[in-house]
Amino acid sequence: IMQPYLFHYIGYFQLMAAVDRWVVYDDVTYIKRGWINRNNLKVNGQRCLFTVPVAGASQFQRICDVKLDAEGYDRWLVRFRRTLQQSYGHAPHFAEAFGLVDDVLSPGAQTIAELNLRGLLAVRAYVGLGAEIVPTSRRYGNQDLRGQNRILDICRREGADTYINAIG
Repeated sequence: IMQPYLFHYIGYFQLMAAVDRWVVYDDVTYIKRGWINRNNLKVNGQRCLFTVPVAGASQFQRICDVKLDAEGYDRWLVRFRRTLQQSYGHAPHFAEAFGLVDDVLSPGAQTIAELNLRGLLAVRAYVGLGAEIVPTSRRYGNQDLRGQNRILDICRREGADTYINAIG
């Protein structure tokens, strides 16, 4: 059970390889300046933070309710694609990787949760993982529970006999 981040790090997929069902915790509070709509690239050997524009996001919204800024997204996407091509265009397997990223980022998602789920599904398929992916916003209806009680409720509903968590 993990929150949806933009372009998940390798640890997500290492955990996913160990489970039958992956629960995307997308109906919890959005974290401003977190990794839900931001990540890093290397540009000219330096870390470069990029941020997908969202519309009026606040820490009082659930992740699944945070809308993409449609107008800002289109402008951002043009610049982001250009940055990827300039920074990685000569890398081995660039065309294949760029195609995957471009498919994920292509217009159509309405919320940051949808965009992040799209990325998770695409990479899962690309690397051949079989875990089923289930967003909490579409399945459990247990937002009245908090902390570990909510996690335990999800595990009980899934019939889990083992819960695997990230280090830390």
